[in-house]
Order: sequence, then C-alpha cells, then structure tokens
Amino acid sequence: MVRFRIKDDFKPKTVLMGFRGIGQVGYLSIRYLIEKLNAEKKGVIETLLAHPVVIVEDGYLSYPLEIYGYGDLGIIRIEEIPINKQGAYLIREIIKWLKENDVERLILIGGLVSSLKEEEEDIARIVTNSLWKEDVGISYTQKDVRVLGPLAYALYYSEIYGVPSLAILAYANSEQPVDPRGAYYALETLKKLVEIEVDTEELLKTAAEVEEKIAQLIEEFSETKNKGMYT
Repeated sequence: MVRFRIKDDFKPKTVLMGFRGIGQVGYLSIRYLIEKLNAEKKGVIETLLAHPVVIVEDGYLSYPLEIYGYGDLGIIRIEEIPINKQGAYLIREIIKWLKENDVERLILIGGLVSSLKEEEEDIARIVTNSLWKEDVGISYTQKDVRVLGPLAYALYYSEIYGVPSLAILAYANSEQPVDPRGAYYALETLKKLVEIEVDTEELLKTAAEVEEKIAQLIEEFSETKNKGMYT
C-alpha cells in the first residue's frame, strides 16, 4: 500500500528525484536543493515499504519519503529504498501518481563512474525515455552503459505509464562514499533544464576538503605501510 498525503493545492509540472547511488550524487543533490531553495514541504508518502528511519533536523522531524515544492517544481526526497521487488513497487506507485496528477516531466539525478569521462570538461551525461522530446543540448550516455537500481526502475515505469523522463548522470568518484563534486556537476547540469537559482559553490568547497582529507589518509597509509616493510 502506498498513499500520498499531499496538500490539495500542489500541482507540480516538473518533478525531481534522486537516489543513493554512485557517490550518493542523487541523494546529496536533492537534499542540497531542498535546503538552498528553502522548498516547502507539501506532504509525505505513506507506505510500509519505507525504511524505519526518522531524522531530527533543526528541531523538526524528517521522514523517509517526503515531497517538497518550489513554484511548479516538485522534489521527492527518499532517504532509503529497498533494492528488490518492494522497491520496484514503490517506484511504480510514485510514477503512477505523477501520471495521475498530470506531471509533464520527471528529472532523475544519479551518478556515473568518472572512469567513463572522455573529456576533462565533461561533467555529466543524460539518458531519456522515448517520451522525452526536448533537445537539452547535453550529450547522451555512452553506448552499452548499464543503469541500475531505483533510477532504472524509474525510467522503466515512466516509459510504461507515459511520463517523459530524463536522468542526469553526473560523473562521480565511485571510490568515495559521498562525492560532493558529483552533486555539483549534477546541479550545474540541472540548471540547464529547470529555471532555478541555487549557489553550488558550497559543494565545490566541501568536495575540495573531502578530496584533500582522502589524499592525506592515502599518504599516511602509504608511509605506514612502507615503514612496516623495512622494519
């Protein structure tokens, strides 16, 4: 069972979703966007399929599946989603809700392993279903790249239920648990598709700090390992 407890006056035209994939790019992008846009919470998605997690944030509770609004933009924040039949069912119900509420397009955000980057200036690629007709001037993902997990479910069911969908796949470091630089790339790409003003420089600053810390840890590990070899 999946129920949408949403304010009656909320009628988004474009909806954004992101998931915890490579570098958690989709999840981090969505959370950052909600915060920086000061988006309004429009409701929650009720289901027994959600992970039992509630997060305390600045004196209020954040629930597993929430929907936010910013003008005619809808933003679905998903804390966790099962990677199984239950997760597929949940994504299907979300897509059906989008169709029933006349959402014109769905934009998904995920990560793409940085080893696939062909040019240094490349920051993201896209993949669309057959219903997406808008030319956005962004290169498509390379041939034979496999899209997996909840984002793949979303593309699949949006095709079946007739919702034009595009996925932004931002290049990210698959060896980092969280990659703020990937989220920066994703949101910079999103700005070409949606009329929003959001400062992403904070993500770049955080990315530099994370990368510096990782480099220091690698160097320290290497020094320790070498000392052990020659003792």
